[in-house]
Amino acid sequence: MSSLPDSLVSQPVWHYFSQLSQLPRPSKKEQQVIDWLCNLAATRNLVFEQDEVGNVLIRKPAAKGCEHAPGIILQSHLDMVCQKHPHIEHDFLCDPIQLIVDGDWLRANGTTLGADNGIGVAAMVAVLMSDDIAHGPLECLFTVDEEAGLNGAAELRKNWLCGEILLNLDSEDEGELYIGCAGGQDINASIELQKNSVGSNALAIQLSIGGLRGGHSGVDIHRGRGNAIRLLALLLAELRRDFAINIADYSGGSVRNAIPREAQAIIVFDRQQQAGIERRLHEMQQQMQNSWYGAEPHIVVNYLIVDTPTHSFSSLTMDAVLHAITAMPNGVIAMLDDMPLVVETSCNLGALTIRSNQLHIAALARSSFERKKRLVVAEVQTLFERAGCRVESSGGYPGWEPDFSAPLLKKLSAIYEKRFSVVPEVKVIHAGLECGLLGAKYPDWQMISFGPTIRYPHSPEEKVHIPSVEKFWQFLQDSLVGLVR
Repeated sequence: MSSLPDSLVSQPVWHYFSQLSQLPRPSKKEQQVIDWLCNLAATRNLVFEQDEVGNVLIRKPAAKGCEHAPGIILQSHLDMVCQKHPHIEHDFLCDPIQLIVDGDWLRANGTTLGADNGIGVAAMVAVLMSDDIAHGPLECLFTVDEEAGLNGAAELRKNWLCGEILLNLDSEDEGELYIGCAGGQDINASIELQKNSVGSNALAIQLSIGGLRGGHSGVDIHRGRGNAIRLLALLLAELRRDFAINIADYSGGSVRNAIPREAQAIIVFDRQQQAGIERRLHEMQQQMQNSWYGAEPHIVVNYLIVDTPTHSFSSLTMDAVLHAITAMPNGVIAMLDDMPLVVETSCNLGALTIRSNQLHIAALARSSFERKKRLVVAEVQTLFERAGCRVESSGGYPGWEPDFSAPLLKKLSAIYEKRFSVVPEVKVIHAGLECGLLGAKYPDWQMISFGPTIRYPHSPEEKVHIPSVEKFWQFLQDSLVGLVR
């Protein structure tokens, strides 16, 4: 059950967010939420449909006297990123999110909260269920599989929606109106690993990096946070320069659009090297903590002796992969010339696993410019192909080019200023919003994105600012009323 106090649950957005938090919704596993939405729509005799990929569209007639107003589309995505701390027992396929009020913030108990994009979903449901908000013809579009590659938006049925104005509710700073976003491209590399037998005189050490802040590879990429996979690769490469070690396992991260917080590897070596390797690991542990003290104050580098595996992997192949990982562009590559505080181009090495003797790497390149995105993809692809990997790029999605003179921007800016006596900031976001893909399907739409203040999305530290949700909800209602006139 919800752990929200009655004072919040009695408010429409929090009421429905509390219900939503009880339902599993990893990417590609949104069916329980879809059923919940359709059941709610049925209770109000609202028309609802699904397209071929599972996107849900609920239509609500215009309020009395607003029939001739422009059609409005509200849009949010149903899925959430599923991340948790290692010590937390939580099954995202069946366990509800445990909500915790922490001062002015709402967070979860050691997992992602799902405020991204659950607050937007809850606000849309609140509008659909309301009887006292004036609005024109309304369409609420709930997309699926956004976090795994914007797939719901990419496959959205054409000529399905009738509205003229799209309000995307997936931004993460209240008081800001977003009119542009970066495009992205997935990069996936894999290589077959040759197995070698481990000698009878071998020892094994598990080397791990953890305690990093992680975060969203678009929203938080400029914060200079450590990438656990890459940091571990640097440690492993340094060890291999001075000691005869082999790698028996290597893994880190979980999804390509989250900065990896943890990585682990098992190394094997002749036991005669044990004392020297442990001294070096202790030195590297101290160096890493000193180097990252400011950006990653809780970084932990651990090593411990474990059971010796029967096999390790080819040194030649692992050296080539480690070189590619340490040489690839990662983090911020360039900032926008016209908006120097906004990231223009970046790349995130998000996940590394070994399965069935194959090493798999997942990365995500982003840029406001298609040409520069392609250049980053080509550079990463070249590095991993030289390491002997098979490389595929997929899941590409376009950016959303900003229009600072758009009439919708002027209208909503005036509505916000009237309500809160402050002019909202106009922003371009480096994260991938679905607006780029949706705009490609419906090029005549006017679009804008806004939302409450969310911090550390895509990580277990995710939290949403409670007062900002109240302002977001008020602004959404004002916007629906204001767009009637």
